[in-house]
Amino acid sequence: MTGGHQRWDGWRTSAWCAAVLAGVLSLDAALERWDAATLPPDADARQAGRTTSPSAIPDVEISGFQFVRVLPKPEAKPLWILTASTAALYERRQEADLQVIRAAFQPDEPSSRVVLISEQGRFDLKGLNFEVSSQGEPVTMELAERYRLTTSRLTWNNAAAQLTSDRPVMITGEGLTVSGVGFEWTQPTGTAAIAHDVRTVITP
Repeated sequence: MTGGHQRWDGWRTSAWCAAVLAGVLSLDAALERWDAATLPPDADARQAGRTTSPSAIPDVEISGFQFVRVLPKPEAKPLWILTASTAALYERRQEADLQVIRAAFQPDEPSSRVVLISEQGRFDLKGLNFEVSSQGEPVTMELAERYRLTTSRLTWNNAAAQLTSDRPVMITGEGLTVSGVGFEWTQPTGTAAIAHDVRTVITP
């Protein structure tokens, strides 16, 4: 079946309002070091026989990075958790470059949990947005333990509570293979949609 727009409403998350999203950063100690860090002087770079832009030098490098976004107290329930094997933090840009990424949305609710896995990405520490991409293996996204999406890039907009992509995507699961271009998943409603050029194949 080919069509213009297709939506799945088979799974729903709790009706969290994006306006009450609040978070805590589980990197207090690292950020204290970050605030105290200074960039290496240009003279050191020259002595090393290389020219390096100060903006390309991370202020802090972290192994085992984790960021937890939670609802405000008293519930303090995690909305999503972002982890990476390594993170390079840049104070001036308020960004972190991440490697080997895993993001889990609704991590405490297996029936509606969404898990994203990627080789690399960039995290906006101010707006709490992030973008993930892969050079080799595709970005994967497991939706409610029922469907698996693959694509080359996904972007999380924290204010809108949405994961989106403008790239070709494929979703498989429960006897279906759905492909198309462009994707959107909205956390408060738990709905997902492929934007256009949708093709569905049903397998027995």
